[in-house]
Amino acid sequence: MADSLYEGSDPVKAFATKPQAEAFALRCRAYAMARPECPEIIADTPENDAEWKKYMKRQHRWQRRHPAGEDSATCNDFSVMPIDLQEPTDFDGVVEDRAS
Repeated sequence: MADSLYEGSDPVKAFATKPQAEAFALRCRAYAMARPECPEIIADTPENDAEWKKYMKRQHRWQRRHPAGEDSATCNDFSVMPIDLQEPTDFDGVVEDRAS
C-alpha cells in the first residue's frame, strides 16, 4: 500500500505487489517536485493580486491532477507499507460465506 506519510500515514492506494506500490510512490514524489512555485510578493498591489490569482489557478490545477488525489497533494512524501489481508468475518469472528 502507498501512503502519504502525513500525520499517521493516510492510505492512498493499495497494490497487489510491492514494486507496483513503490513505482506509484515514486511517481507521487516526482509529481511533488513539479509543484508550482509560489510567487515572491512583497506588497499587496493590484498587480500582485493578478499574479497571485494566476499562481492559485496553477496550484489548484496541479492539485487536481496529483496521482495520489487532490486530498493528498500537499503531503511532503509518500511511502510504501505492507498490509495484511484477512478473510472477511461477521461480528462474531466467523468467516463469511462468500457463495451467498
